[in-house]
Amino acid sequence: VVHCRKSDDDVLSGIQQSGNETGVIHCFASDLDFANSILKTGFCISFTGMITFVKELEEVVKTIPLDKMMVETDSPYLSPKPHRGKKNEPAYVIHVAEKIANLKEINVEEVANTTTETAYNLFAKLIN
Repeated sequence: VVHCRKSDDDVLSGIQQSGNETGVIHCFASDLDFANSILKTGFCISFTGMITFVKELEEVVKTIPLDKMMVETDSPYLSPKPHRGKKNEPAYVIHVAEKIANLKEINVEEVANTTTETAYNLFAKLIN
């Protein structure tokens, strides 16, 4: 699990040099070029409530494959709309899934099922 904040080149280089072929960029906040570079490493991308209020992330969500995404709240920060400015909590992850469904023009159940499967594939201990 990697948190990248304004260090895309360093993070990408570190992942490439590590030889790790599985992982996730947690709390993704970068552009589509970085997202595509990350996906080429085998890593996935996890989205927070930021996608409900940061327009620049919408292109990333629309473009990358659903099966390479996960959803998260990053509690206690980054609350999605309509809870912006309040303490975040896990129950609000539904708003992240709904935004993905809206942007990809699919139903929220597909988002939930696919992103959950992606999480299970990456974090095998979740199902044990």
